Amino acid sequence: MNRELYQIRSRSFSVKILQTKIASVKEKDVLRTAVRVYDKGLIGIKGVLGHYDEEDLAKKAAATLKYRNPYPFKPTAGVKKHILIDEFKMSTEEFMEENEAFLKELRNSIKGFSFSHKISILESRTVLKNDLGLDLINEDRTFALSLIFKEKSSVNIIDGGFGYAARKWDRNDALPLLDGLCGAYAKKAALPKEERIPVVFIEHYEGMDALFKLVESLGGMSYGSGTSLLSGKESRKVFNEKFSFYQSTDPVKAYTEFFDAEGIFNKGFLYPLIEKGVFKTPYTDKFTADLYKLPLTGASVSHYDGKPTLALPGIEIGRTHRTIKDILGGRKAVYVMMSAGGDFTPQGDMSLPVQLSFLYDGEKLIGRLPQLQISGNIFDMFGGDFMGAAEEGVLPYAMLDNMVLSLKVSGI
Repeated sequence: MNRELYQIRSRSFSVKILQTKIASVKEKDVLRTAVRVYDKGLIGIKGVLGHYDEEDLAKKAAATLKYRNPYPFKPTAGVKKHILIDEFKMSTEEFMEENEAFLKELRNSIKGFSFSHKISILESRTVLKNDLGLDLINEDRTFALSLIFKEKSSVNIIDGGFGYAARKWDRNDALPLLDGLCGAYAKKAALPKEERIPVVFIEHYEGMDALFKLVESLGGMSYGSGTSLLSGKESRKVFNEKFSFYQSTDPVKAYTEFFDAEGIFNKGFLYPLIEKGVFKTPYTDKFTADLYKLPLTGASVSHYDGKPTLALPGIEIGRTHRTIKDILGGRKAVYVMMSAGGDFTPQGDMSLPVQLSFLYDGEKLIGRLPQLQISGNIFDMFGGDFMGAAEEGVLPYAMLDNMVLSLKVSGI
């Protein structure tokens, strides 16, 4: 029998904002610990919140083996790596002072809008170790800005919102950003009169409907079962040669642990799923890789007290340009800020309603566009319609690239 400890500690210090003033402060410190035991192709798990006794958890985990939960794989062994990212060093006292100063300047400089929601310091420490020599620790400290804005003359409850995580903060960068955002929101803009318009999406796929079907199709279970749009296309060039797509556990860029829930990580924390347009492999965990005889990419997640299961931990799109301006080459683009309710057909056709977007020239937001409908097909979007990806965009310090696609756009 082998034993494994999986522990996640999450700490946060959050300032709640209401009408551009500090309304309250909230601190949280949550410790989640689980012990996994492995015996004869079975797994037993027991977890607890807060204070824990590891020996007691191990006994209780062993007792759950009677439920015969299968896990016919050896625990990851013999790897030790600790990563600490503490670039954001502001103390909570300094953070409070900074927020007071920031909000005061925001009230004075952007009088026609009010801002709400929260600004936070987030700390995490994730540990995965076992009696086979696995010893992995990932620690991180980030700044998180999450704001909802409302034009004071508006009848809406909210008019828009945006947020990002970063490891740097300077209000002298944030204030011009918000001033430009609100200034653009107050100006109505018209769509360029082109059949296909460049559309800018932020890389983070959970909020980017344009990537949804691609991520779904790259899943090892759908690929192996034959239901993926990419089934049978391995090693074939199916996308634009400029388009590369990686599974990422890069702790700096992906804001995630460098290892997955089974203790797997890759060289450089990247695994190429699509490289220069060629579909290389779907993402897999141990179960999926074994079931369909696929390469193991290390794509498993789990609740602290759950069994590892398949999911893409993070992504990275291969950069083609330094800036969005370089990609656009003088053209105007649609910058998507808020979208929800999109859908894909089984054939990969996308219909995406966009609630908030701006006309963008690659350097600044020009004006607010009406609500839009964007459409495309997965093989065109990342084929001939893929214009490029760049790091430098609207959000300062956010370690997210921006993807530009040439798409059909119309008003709703």
